[in-house]
Amino acid sequence: MIVIIEAIYTTAPTKNTDCTVMRKYIGAQEWDETIGMFQRWYYGSYIKDAWCCTLFNLLCLRSWCIRTSTTYAGVQKLYDDMTAMGSTWKAEVGGQLPEPGDVLFFITKQSATVLHHCGVVSAVNGNSITYISGNTGKPGGGTDGVFEKTTVIGQGGDYYVRNFGKVNYT
Repeated sequence: MIVIIEAIYTTAPTKNTDCTVMRKYIGAQEWDETIGMFQRWYYGSYIKDAWCCTLFNLLCLRSWCIRTSTTYAGVQKLYDDMTAMGSTWKAEVGGQLPEPGDVLFFITKQSATVLHHCGVVSAVNGNSITYISGNTGKPGGGTDGVFEKTTVIGQGGDYYVRNFGKVNYT
């Protein structure tokens, strides 16, 4: 007897983005074992250094970063390379909005010109952008870690989103 099995798909497959993978690390805090895992993977040892890009490197397994064997020790380098590829744009009210899985880049009070922090967009509601990032303050205070937060495009001050970047997860 011959049996034929046929798969019939009723919905299109979903793409896996960094925000999907990163979500399972929300709540990891400096310097717990999860953060230690990120540090040992990237630096070869457990050091206390900024690690928002380290988290991005670890989790973008299907993105262009890995396909080009490039890793990013700094936010500015990640932004510069994405810009060279034509995949960044300015965050502005009325401008192009990001999608879940895109990167957002922050200017901080540390410098008015060099980008210092990044995260991965998890949701967009108009100018309100929800994102997941590592090496970031715990909402409500406490130890830094991996958390999901919301920011608003057009919000100025000492810490705001200046740019977005499109990541190709295919």
